[in-house]
Amino acid sequence: MDGQWIQGAIVGLMVIGALLYLLRRYLPRRHKATEAGKRGKCDGCSGGGCH
Repeated sequence: MDGQWIQGAIVGLMVIGALLYLLRRYLPRRHKATEAGKRGKCDGCSGGGCH
């Protein structure tokens, strides 16, 4: 019986890992969009160019 429990736990972890991988790959990332918006503003820049 212990072997079945361990096998079920391993399969469950693999399924959770696959779901997390798919979510990270196919869902849009909000934090990258906000960072890109901050880079486009040059209000606080001193000097000749933006960084």
